[in-house]
Amino acid sequence: MAKNWAIVIGVNEYSYLENLNFAKTDAEAMYQWLQQEGGFDTPGLFLFTDDSPPIPTDPPIPTTPSFGHLRTFFNIQFERQVLTNVDNLWFFFSGHGHRGAGGDYLMLSDSNPGDLEYTALSVSYITERMRNWGAGNVVMFIDACRHVENRTRGGEISQQDYQGMITFYSCRDKEKSKEVKSIKQGVFTHFLLQALEETKRQSRCLTVAELEGYLIREVPKLSPNQHPLARVEPTYKSNFILFGEAQEKDVKSLYNLALKKAFVDNKKEEARELLLHANKAAKGGNLDIIEALQRLPSSPQVVEPVIPPPKPKPKPTESPVVSEVELKSEKGVDYTKLRDLLNEKKWKEADQETSQVMLKAAERESQGWLSSEDIDNFPCEDLRTINQLWLHYSEGKFGFSVQKKIYKSLGGTRDYNAKVWKNFYDRIGWTKRGLWADRITFNLESAPQAHLPVNLNFLEQWGRGQIWDYSRRRIWRISLLSRKDL
Repeated sequence: MAKNWAIVIGVNEYSYLENLNFAKTDAEAMYQWLQQEGGFDTPGLFLFTDDSPPIPTDPPIPTTPSFGHLRTFFNIQFERQVLTNVDNLWFFFSGHGHRGAGGDYLMLSDSNPGDLEYTALSVSYITERMRNWGAGNVVMFIDACRHVENRTRGGEISQQDYQGMITFYSCRDKEKSKEVKSIKQGVFTHFLLQALEETKRQSRCLTVAELEGYLIREVPKLSPNQHPLARVEPTYKSNFILFGEAQEKDVKSLYNLALKKAFVDNKKEEARELLLHANKAAKGGNLDIIEALQRLPSSPQVVEPVIPPPKPKPKPTESPVVSEVELKSEKGVDYTKLRDLLNEKKWKEADQETSQVMLKAAERESQGWLSSEDIDNFPCEDLRTINQLWLHYSEGKFGFSVQKKIYKSLGGTRDYNAKVWKNFYDRIGWTKRGLWADRITFNLESAPQAHLPVNLNFLEQWGRGQIWDYSRRRIWRISLLSRKDL
């Protein structure tokens, strides 16, 4: 399960700037919501306010929001990677901000506007330290450049893009962020929390773009001259789900956008990131996404066969293995090459040849792929020949009939069942816990039972974008595993 961690800072009392009224209140409200409603992990929640308790390290780290305390926290806590690319890390700051020669700075209780480099935290430093933790989704909320009771407070902060970051700013250049007595909060934080609460109450999800749109609409209702915005780098992360439970339509939207990135815009890496995020939103249960991931360049690597030292022959399996295979074909297909490759234990080449002879038998060479209808009408004699060749030369370990036996044992039928299909892929080694495995193993000794044939040729054909509906790939395999003559 993904981890959800957050750093929350609110500064009311300043030594060199005028105090604020509700920055501390904002931080405490955000911390409370993350802990009680947001599903964030309490050990991974860090609160810094004027009177927050110390972090229980050895020795404890005080959490009064001074430069020394925050600098110590970032230096010690962020020295090593503790999160993964599926985890979330949020950063919330409420207080004064300032722009200096070294970029944007967040002003802490003892920060001096005349000595920013040594008394204030630069945003670039914070982002660099947070990246060290290794979270895949890092989100910053900066409610700075405060405006108190219609008077200007603090300096300005620019709206920069930070590499790999999603950053929400409470206001634009030359504007001030307002806090209001009637709600005892900053306007930006008030509506940020309201958006999160509404999302939770409605049992839906909230994307980066949706949250930005909400804040742009609502904040000016209480602060007409304040206009929030989001800076997203890279820009495609605007479609990422920030919070909440994704519905099927949300996952489908991410999936379709990934296909466009891959096959229209030719942006494979962006497509992969979108698919990974969609897979996370679908909790690893969407086989269309899993099958799409494998078709991108960084999906399964192929392991070349390694000739193992002589070992005792494996125990016979329950799959029928014939002593010799007669190369029969209703369509006049020559299976000599497939037989020879299997006999020589060239499993990768045999997998490729299997796809080719199947296309010939189905008279689909020009298309380069097979549909469910093609499998239903596939000549029985040819299917038996292909299957028996794989059974014979793998000593019963590989073959369509071996795959069918496992599929049926898991409850598989002609009708698609997401849970069964996921378990089937996991069982034969094509996926691990719902995610496409790192590699296809063309090795008789180390490959799982029923691992081959996988028909990589067909996957490459789909990967060139000739078919966008990847569910056809799944239906093709289900049709094959439902053949009664296997």
